[in-house]
Amino acid sequence: MSKSNEANPFTCDLYGAFCKTSYSIFASPEDVQRETRILSEGRKLAEHLDDGRFSLRLFPFLDSCPFLGEDQACTIYETRPRVCRVLVAGDAQCQEARKHKGHPRLKPANSLAE
Repeated sequence: MSKSNEANPFTCDLYGAFCKTSYSIFASPEDVQRETRILSEGRKLAEHLDDGRFSLRLFPFLDSCPFLGEDQACTIYETRPRVCRVLVAGDAQCQEARKHKGHPRLKPANSLAE
């Protein structure tokens, strides 16, 4: 879960908007080294699609990320794939994923608005 700070005042509220959407999540060989369970949950990319950067795909063939816990928190947060690491709570992609899933817009953690 992301923590709010001066650079990003948003805090993830664990709706799992990214983790339950049809976004494709690609994993690199380095991601697999960091989190070996990705191998059992991912599908190998076809040879003509494997450009060396990414070799496995976790979505969209699953209903949700296989590493999303019952509490909606990422169970592999410390070892999650790089593409998950660049997602930012409250950014345009986050807000769009929330809208797509029917969740309200994420507000800054220090916001007094409800």
